[in-house]
Amino acid sequence: SATIDLFRAARELAPQLNYRLNGQIFLSGYSQGGHTAMATHMMMQSQLPNEFTVTASVPMSGAYDLSGVMVDVMLSDSDYAVPGYLPYLVFSWNQRYNFYSNPSDYLKSPYDVTLPPLFDGTHGMGEINAAMPSVPKLIFKQEMIDSFSANPNHPFRLALKDNDVYDWKPECPVQIVFCRADEEVNPRNALTLLNSFKAKGATDVDTLCASETLPHFQCAQFAVLAMKAFVTPYQQADSCTT
Repeated sequence: SATIDLFRAARELAPQLNYRLNGQIFLSGYSQGGHTAMATHMMMQSQLPNEFTVTASVPMSGAYDLSGVMVDVMLSDSDYAVPGYLPYLVFSWNQRYNFYSNPSDYLKSPYDVTLPPLFDGTHGMGEINAAMPSVPKLIFKQEMIDSFSANPNHPFRLALKDNDVYDWKPECPVQIVFCRADEEVNPRNALTLLNSFKAKGATDVDTLCASETLPHFQCAQFAVLAMKAFVTPYQQADSCTT
């Protein structure tokens, strides 16, 4: 909704700044932005078709399958590169879904006390990661982990499903960019998105591996170059804008 509001603001501002828009819309984003690009595309197509028509979209290294692929990551006993992502998700979503009234309902000591103050907007992810165990799920009480694992209708599991962005059919070209060695966003997210789109009958969709070896942060610049190469042929630029 924030991205859509920005599109509306840009349309309103463009004439005042003497910019001429041609009506084309391209959506792209990296990491959390990849998820946002798909959420925006899905909302524009399903809920606002008379206002927006997406020309093409390029999601890059996003967590599209939160309730599947990313649950496997969260429940893993392995170290994770950015463990601070998990409390970031839980604390922010609690404002929307009201999982708990007190962090101690979900988190075990000392994390129920040490983590919440780090999410006041003044602490970077590096500081938050340093306050986390390397296996993210270890911040949770064991009974919460057991309940989540056993209950398909656990509130947090339902919230994850509510934020999946792969269960729909795009009506325009989509290129899904990822890096094979991404240690933050499992590349299986890209495959889930592609397979779901194809299963629903989408034909102009594909994946592109921007690198076989680069990790998440270093992958970004090459993913953006791949995105630019993909959207350029679709751009309808007149001689002035060219």
